[in-house]
Amino acid sequence: MAKDKKYVEGDMSPEDVGLMIKEIREWLGINQEGLANAVGVKSATLQEVEEGRTAHGYNILSKVTRKYDLKCRIKIEQQ
Repeated sequence: MAKDKKYVEGDMSPEDVGLMIKEIREWLGINQEGLANAVGVKSATLQEVEEGRTAHGYNILSKVTRKYDLKCRIKIEQQ
């Protein structure tokens, strides 16, 4: 069964990145501890990222996409 793709456009706050990681985690069907162990971060760090309380979300998002062979596109352009 194919899984739905999610797209986010516009400025991404730490909360947005955290929500994206949480949605990916739930899509994969694993808990916070499992994902944290899989990508080599502390569970508490992953929890803070998912809650948008830290700006380390892009780093963890990168680790998650590499680990699970996912594609994540972030577009940067001059305003």
